[in-house]
Amino acid sequence: MPAIGSFGRTWEKATAVLVSIFVLLALLAIGVALGVAIVYYWDDITELFGN
Repeated sequence: MPAIGSFGRTWEKATAVLVSIFVLLALLAIGVALGVAIVYYWDDITELFGN
């Protein structure tokens, strides 16, 4: 990870790793939530576009 090389102290490196993991998990959660919403509302979505 490029962020790890930017820091010298061990606790700074550990914090960079934790923040990176947190951001990854947040983006994955957003993607899963959008996917579930699309599947759940698929009938409404197709009606909206006239198919």
